[in-house]
Order: sequence, then structure tokens, then C-alpha cells
Amino acid sequence: MAAHRLKEYFFTPESAPGERKLVRKIDFFILTFCCLMYFLNYLDRSNLTAAYVSGMKLVSPEREIQFLLKVLSSWQWYGFVTLWVIAGETESFSSNSLISLWLQREGGYSVSQLNNYATGVPAVGIISTLFWATLTDFYGGKRYLVAYFIAVLGIVTSVLILVDGEKRRVSFVAYYLAGSVYACQATFFAWANDALRFEDETFRAVVLASMNMFSNAVNAWWSIVFYPASSAPYFTRGMWAMIATCIALALWTSGLLWVSVRAEKKVGSIDGEEEVVGENTVRVEGKC
Repeated sequence: MAAHRLKEYFFTPESAPGERKLVRKIDFFILTFCCLMYFLNYLDRSNLTAAYVSGMKLVSPEREIQFLLKVLSSWQWYGFVTLWVIAGETESFSSNSLISLWLQREGGYSVSQLNNYATGVPAVGIISTLFWATLTDFYGGKRYLVAYFIAVLGIVTSVLILVDGEKRRVSFVAYYLAGSVYACQATFFAWANDALRFEDETFRAVVLASMNMFSNAVNAWWSIVFYPASSAPYFTRGMWAMIATCIALALWTSGLLWVSVRAEKKVGSIDGEEEVVGENTVRVEGKC
């Protein structure tokens, strides 16, 4: 029976040209993925079992409540979650593929041209991300610079489309420049990691996960309200929303920067006091 089914799989006549080749490709990718996931899942289960047997204790409800209160009372959680909620909407031009909707409404472009022209936006985003990631590292981790760049760029591109969007070259320039906003993804999460370097990894993971979760929750309805396909090609409502978002990003970044610098100075002063106390302790012990 098995040999017969295997023979049918390889030698049954095709009902459509290229069907056998397509089925083999699909089977290859599905089986590869399933085997890999089984392997990873098996390793995880083995590690969890070994950890439990070796004496891993469950977290008590009291500690869970304490951890929750720590998260909800921390400036990092509110600061960086709100930062990414705002910054996530500055990517609306690119994430909602406004250039594709604009090109379709303008007309006169083939399918290949629509696809090729739209790929220029993420290409600009890749270059911008590499540039700003390198630059902020070079300047000692000043990730907030990207926020001010994005705020200015978002306002400029929105004004260009509002004022002179009827000209194709102006809209092309505006939408391609808007792709630079993708730089905020890498730099803002790096900023959050830098600010959380003194915290435990669980707290850091919760903050980073919350950034993504709340940003996606807002983006789920933001694009429908401000960037519906029916508002193409100029997306007037969306352009004004982008200007307001960029202003909010600049203001929030300034406040978050002030709080983070103040917190780092406080941590540094505490570390300095601990070092002094440690030195005095050693000296007293030496005299004794």
C-alpha cells in the first residue's frame, strides 16, 4: 500500500502543467518547517523537565503581584511604550503602502512598475536604519536624535504632499523620504534596552513586549481611520494626523530624555556612594 501511494505521488499524470513541481515545493517547505519545529519543541520540553526535576520553583502569587506593581509604577514602561505607540504611527506612510495606493490611483503604471517602485521605500528604510544605528553608536548611544529627525522628516513630507502633491515628482520624493522613518525601529528598541540595562531581564522583556503589543493595538484602527484606501491619492486626513504625530513624538522624546538622564544620574550617584562605603569598610578592617 505504501509503495503504491509513493508511486502515485511521483508518477501520477499532472492535472495541470507544473502541478507536480509545485506540490513537491510545498511539501518540501512544510516538512522542513514541521521537522525543525518538532526538534525545537522537543529541546524546550526537555529543558523544562530537567529544570523542574532539578528544583525549579514556581513563582508565588505574592511575587507576581509585586512584579506587576513594579512594572506599572516604572517610568520605563510608560515612557517607552508610549514612545513606540507614537513612533509606530510615524511609519504609516510605509507600513500602509501609501505609495502603492497613490500609484494605482494615478494610473498609467504596469503591475511590474507598481511592484518595483514600491520596493524603493523599504530600500530607503534599510539604508536609513544602518546609517542611524551606526551614527547613534558613534555618538555614545544618543538614540533620541532619531526621534527629532523623524519628527522633522514626517512634517516635511506631509506638507509636501498637502501643498504640492499633484506633481508626481514631489509625491515620489516625499514617499521615498518617508521610508527613512524605519530607522526608529532599531534605534528606539536599542534605547529601551540601554535604559533598562540596570533592570532584570524579565522586566526588560515585559517592557519590550508591551511596546510591540500596544503599538500593534493602536495601529489596528489608526490606518483605517486616517489612511483608508478611499482617501487616495492625497490622504489629506492622514497627512494632518502625521503632522500631529510628529509633533507629539518630539515632545514626548524630550520628556523621556529628561527623565532617563535624571534616572541615570541617580543610579550613578548611588553606585558612587556604594564604592565610597566599600573603601571605608576596607580601611576600617585594615586598622582593626
